[in-house]
This record gives sequence, C-alpha cells and structure tokens, in this order.
Amino acid sequence: MISSLVFTSLSSSKFRFDIKRWKIFADLMVDLGITLEVAATIVPKVHFLPMICLGNVCKAMCGVAAGACGGAINLHWATGSDISEINAKFGAQNTISGGIGLVVGALFARSIDLVSQTTLWKLYVSLTVFHIYANIKSM
Repeated sequence: MISSLVFTSLSSSKFRFDIKRWKIFADLMVDLGITLEVAATIVPKVHFLPMICLGNVCKAMCGVAAGACGGAINLHWATGSDISEINAKFGAQNTISGGIGLVVGALFARSIDLVSQTTLWKLYVSLTVFHIYANIKSM
C-alpha cells in the first residue's frame, strides 16, 4: 500500500505524456513481480521475504500505472461515444480474459508434477516473453 502511494506521488503527473510507455512499464512490472514471487520459493530462506516484498512493490506499481493508462485509453476510445459503455465493455473483456486465465491456470497447476522444474521455468519464461510481445504489438 505504501509503495502505491509513493509511486503515485512521484509519477502521477507523468502518465498522460506517454501512455504507451507506461502501459508497457505496467506489463513489465507485473511480470517482474510475479517472477520474484515464484523465484522466492527456490532461494535461501533469508531472501524469501525481501523477494516477496519486492514482488508486491512491483505489482503495486503495475496497478497504479495500468489504472492511469486504462483510464486514458478508455477516454481515447470514447471520443464521440459514451464513456460508460466503453468502461462496461472493458470490464466485460477483463472478466472474460480473467476467466480464461483461471481455467488455463487450473489446468496448468494440475500438470505441474508431470514435468521437471527446468521445463516449468522454460514454459514460464516463454509465456512471459509472449505476454510482453503481444502487448507491444497491440499498441
């Protein structure tokens, strides 16, 4: 929570100038945060808590940047239209993609014992790179 407040106070005036850059920043921060949280389970115990905390700081920065960018993107698409309709469609899209992610994640979790740790990390890195690539191409 404190990291969100600090990041907001330092960066809030900068979001409107380069929406695309901040959107990519948000995507990179969430991926970095998740990676730190996952990797915290394989490091010595002394590093576990700092890695989890740093991962949460990254995800908090993502939340602030993505929220700021999402509002600006929705306003852009609402030109000549109703912003409430755009926000409703955006929410529906997030609900659908979240549901699909939940199902795929559950299937993935069930098969986790069937493959090696190295294969899991390769798959994770591949999907993370694809996530960033897809977001860059979508702009």
